Parts: sequence; structure tokens; C-alpha cells
Amino acid sequence: SFTPDGKAVYFSKGDPGFNRITIVVSHLNNGRWSQPRVAAFSGIWKDTDAYISPDGKRLFFISNRPVDGGSTPRKDYDIWYVDRERSGGWGGAKHLEGPINTDGNEAYPSVTADGTLYFEASRADHPGTHIYRSQLTNGQYGEPELLSFSSQANDLNPAVASDGSFIIFVSRDRGGLGAGDLYISFQKPDQVWS
Repeated sequence: SFTPDGKAVYFSKGDPGFNRITIVVSHLNNGRWSQPRVAAFSGIWKDTDAYISPDGKRLFFISNRPVDGGSTPRKDYDIWYVDRERSGGWGGAKHLEGPINTDGNEAYPSVTADGTLYFEASRADHPGTHIYRSQLTNGQYGEPELLSFSSQANDLNPAVASDGSFIIFVSRDRGGLGAGDLYISFQKPDQVWS
């Protein structure tokens, strides 16, 4: 995920089996990208799926770090975030509160300019992995809603346009050409997805 000015990129590096995975950052200086370094908020737990909000003030990611501050990693991934500080660095990692995180995996967060959060999740009441969204109201995320086009196939890795007009995602179950193909869906003015 790139910062809005295009001068820094956050991505994950890990071993082949994803036994270790860390978010790193590279900066563009004089037309060249710096050697990636571990992001200030990463490096201990399994952290991945970095996504910077359109205004650059918040970076979402997923992690297996314990919510209670203990030393035992979670068995699933939850969505976390860090906020940009006045100094330009990132603050401490915060667990996304509200009805988003469960005992199943939540992954690949993506947000619009108005703060609406899109993510993939494995929920007990809807087997498989599907794409959900949660509206931000008065600083709180509401109950996630399953996107209408994502109710049957396993859909992964959503990336939503900053204005929410379209979403690109990966699917393995839609009869594509490979093990995972890219698809796009457009949101109509009445918030119905194509």
C-alpha cells in the first residue's frame, strides 16, 4: 500500500511457509527506493495486509498479536490499525473494536475516503471466505454486511476505490482461467453492487 504522495510503500515479507511475516516499508528518495526496513509497529507478531487510508492518516493491517497484551499469539488474524502522529511516524497498534473481529479470520482491510471498511472474513454463519463491509458512524464501525455478489463464491483480497464506486477482488470459484483471477464489481448510486 502506497502513501497518498507515492513516496513510501508498505508491504509484507515472510518465509515460504508464512511461519514469519512482517510489514516493511521502503521510501522513494531521489528517484530510488530504499532498502525495505521493518515498520515501527511490526516485527514481533505475524503482521500483513497493510492498507493506508486515502488521507494517509491511518494504516490498517492484520495480525495474530494477542489482544490482551500477553505473549501468546492468536490462532486467527484480526484487523488492527495505527494512526499517523504529528511527528510523521505511526502511533501504537490498536485492535479494531466493535463487531468486525471474531474468532475467525478477518483479512485484507481496504477503506474508502468516508471510512467505510471492506474486508474478507471467514464467518461461522456463512461458510467460506467472503467480502464484507462496515460503515463508520460517529467514529464506530457498525455490524458488517455481506456484499451481495459475494454470497456464494469464495472471494478474497478486496481493494475498494477511495470513492467506493468499484471493488477489485480475487476469486477461485467463479470459473476463471487460473487458481485465482481478478474480478471487478461496480457500486450503483443506490449502493447495489453489480
